[in-house]
Amino acid sequence: MMPSSQGPTALIVMWTLTAVTLMFVLLRVYTRQFVIHMFGADDIAYIIAGLFLLLYTSFFQVALNFGFGQSISVLELENIALAIKWEMVGQTFAVLGMAISKVSLGLFLLRLMVQQWHRIVIWAVMLSLFGCSVLTAVVFWIQRVPVEAIYDPRLKTPEACTIPITPFAVMLGVWCIVADFFFAIFPAIVIWGLNMKKKKKIIIASSMSLGVLAGVAGIIRTYEVAVGFTANYTEDTVSLIIWSAVEMCVTMICIGIPILRPLYRRIRYGSRSSTREGSYQRQREDSSLGPYELGGMTWAPGKGRPSAHESKLGIRTQIITDIQTSNGNNSDEHILSSVERRNLRSGNVVQPNRIQVKDDVKVEWNDR
Repeated sequence: MMPSSQGPTALIVMWTLTAVTLMFVLLRVYTRQFVIHMFGADDIAYIIAGLFLLLYTSFFQVALNFGFGQSISVLELENIALAIKWEMVGQTFAVLGMAISKVSLGLFLLRLMVQQWHRIVIWAVMLSLFGCSVLTAVVFWIQRVPVEAIYDPRLKTPEACTIPITPFAVMLGVWCIVADFFFAIFPAIVIWGLNMKKKKKIIIASSMSLGVLAGVAGIIRTYEVAVGFTANYTEDTVSLIIWSAVEMCVTMICIGIPILRPLYRRIRYGSRSSTREGSYQRQREDSSLGPYELGGMTWAPGKGRPSAHESKLGIRTQIITDIQTSNGNNSDEHILSSVERRNLRSGNVVQPNRIQVKDDVKVEWNDR
């Protein structure tokens, strides 16, 4: 009778998650390239993360052939070495892939950021997480000398252990959790300051906040990391492998949902809906700054015809003209001459054919 194994069940779960995630990758590429015609660095990072997920699952399919999911006590020594070796190769792609998927989200959010400290914080989270990921991957392969002693029980000796991997893996897990919750909460704060309907703010902020689910998966994965590196490696790491796939897939799906909004609008409302996707202007302290973007959604001071590359999130075009204040009293008086300001403050009526203060906001719908 064949020994029981959790490996096949684990691979079914992993391939299902991988297939769903790769579907999001393809839909995102189509949306960015053919719907809104705006393909950027965040999309490239997203594709690389999807490729790493595919390699992660593929190498565990190879490890399954040598005993992944079975108790190490029922495996031959050669199969133990090969099973653990291919597990390690797969885990390396997961360690790097999780960081790359979060880098993709960070690059996406940088399109939205105006204030310098917002950008600095996002870059700090991305670079520190990626650095931690690379460090963990390197230590994973140099924890024993020679390297073969890591996965081949025939070469393991007590003096061969040089660096314990568990602290590094736990550190990476904790930092992934911090990044997940940061990227889930921080965008909502920024989006709330945009000049759009409250309903749309809620929809967009909620879709981008789905990363909380990735954070929950990360908590479970980090626990499995802390207890998964045992002598019975081929069997006891099954839960860790599954939750690593879950965290990575949930992260990528949550990133993909808000970006597919223009595709959804095109399918629901027809091809013309994508031409009504546009920009919102947000009040800014420095009106000299250039336009900034949330995906394809561009904010720019003053009026102007939106470009064909606007709005990744499928929001209709609005051009909102604001008169910036410079006198510190929250009014528009600074556009008047000194005489007109004195008349205004003294209660005198401004003469016809002169500049008058109006609070009108002009909204133009561009149906191209």
